[in-house]
Amino acid sequence: MNEQWPDYWVKYFQQKGYVVIDCIREKIWQNTKVEMWYAQNILMFVRQNYLENYPLLKKMVENTTTSQLSIVHPRKYLALQEKWTVLETQLQSVQMQLQSILSSKSYRLFSYLGSNLKKLPLIKYMLKRMLDFLFSLYMTFCKKAEKGSVGK
Repeated sequence: MNEQWPDYWVKYFQQKGYVVIDCIREKIWQNTKVEMWYAQNILMFVRQNYLENYPLLKKMVENTTTSQLSIVHPRKYLALQEKWTVLETQLQSVQMQLQSILSSKSYRLFSYLGSNLKKLPLIKYMLKRMLDFLFSLYMTFCKKAEKGSVGK
């Protein structure tokens, strides 16, 4: 699906001789029976040369504020805000778990062994791999949290 902001489509259709009319959104914006993405994105495009024959359309074009076409519907914003709150909670949980691991006796033992591992290369290798894995797992979670795709 080609998801672009309305400004993109206005420019695209202007190059082809069309003008934008934003006369539907105000009528359906608060209607919960209308899906949010329709209320947010529905615009009408009319050939510029048709306006002379249709004075009502011409008036609608004049009443369209093109600088305010790219807006986010409140329902979309609130849904994203809710998702972000869940992700923040999950991230805090992972951070607490990681902190618990780092302060555990097992980790301290590995750290102690790590400082004396000239004699124990296999344990040093395993310790490094385990810590690298934990760190990469944590970083992956953080990146997914930023993108909003945790749990996918």
